[in-house]
Amino acid sequence: MGCDEANNTVSSNDKTVVSSTSNDIALHSNRVPSNASPEQIERNVLEEAQKNYQNSYNNYVKCLREKGPQTIETLQALTQYQKHYQIYQMLLNAEEKK
Repeated sequence: MGCDEANNTVSSNDKTVVSSTSNDIALHSNRVPSNASPEQIERNVLEEAQKNYQNSYNNYVKCLREKGPQTIETLQALTQYQKHYQIYQMLLNAEEKK
């Protein structure tokens, strides 16, 4: 993933995908087995959110090194990282409250 690709990251092996656009969160469960338990689905969602924020962070760090701190690409990557991290924290907090 390059600096100019500050979008959602999805691994093709994962069964549940969390993606975010400007102000919404979507759960794409079309790849979740129909016999998956609610606990498995929640775990997959949390794992995917964690992967997304980690990949966004790695992309931000890469942009920071390659482009510098005050470029459009780096600032967009930072915004994506912050968005994915907030989603992950929200899901993690919801999981811990159960």
